[in-house]
Amino acid sequence: MDGTTELKMLSFQAPKMRLLRSLSIENEAIKILDLAVFARPEFDAPIFCANFFTTATMNIIVLDLNPLHDVIDQRNYKEKYFKRLIPLGLRYSELFPWGGKLTSESLKFFSPIVIWTKFPPSQDRYDCLYFGFQRVLPGMA
Repeated sequence: MDGTTELKMLSFQAPKMRLLRSLSIENEAIKILDLAVFARPEFDAPIFCANFFTTATMNIIVLDLNPLHDVIDQRNYKEKYFKRLIPLGLRYSELFPWGGKLTSESLKFFSPIVIWTKFPPSQDRYDCLYFGFQRVLPGMA
């Protein structure tokens, strides 16, 4: 609407994917990408979400496999989807410190392996984050 901001939206379906949706907003000052992948219900898989907010001085990143069920009360669900990924999540939590306070109400929507971080722009951090992203997706299979 300001003549300089570009807005792109995309969504589609596939045989195993109920919905992939993305939104990107970009101008000279900021870049935002919001992506979510929802499997078809018969696959009972977590929702993959990626949120990136970038400015010249700060990056805010959230990467997660949002659980469909409470991972605290339903241990079998946690074991099924997150047990193998928890060591990877712990490793990346050391590289990408927790991004700050969240409400207790919102925490129940995140998995035990969520990456929620803030950091100044750095090619090393981008490369590390991309490598982690590549390792999490095959770990779901």
